[in-house]
Amino acid sequence: KSRADMVRNLRLSQTNLAARDAACGLPPGGTTSKVMQGKVGLGKSQITDHVRAAFDERWQATLGAQFGLADYAAFRTAVDQLARA
Repeated sequence: KSRADMVRNLRLSQTNLAARDAACGLPPGGTTSKVMQGKVGLGKSQITDHVRAAFDERWQATLGAQFGLADYAAFRTAVDQLARA
């Protein structure tokens, strides 16, 4: 690819990210990172109690109510049991 192609692709990517942020109600110019230290589960300690409570409330109102699953761990257990059947 030429440098011009790379610059054009970068601009398109930035435009797409800006549109996604706007659609999600996020402030413009934010940053993201998917991998912090490369270890599974480390992000759990960074989630605030307020966010955990919001996740739990949403879970209970949706999957918990529909399928009788107390939490994500119960979901994983049910999926594992179905996979073994």
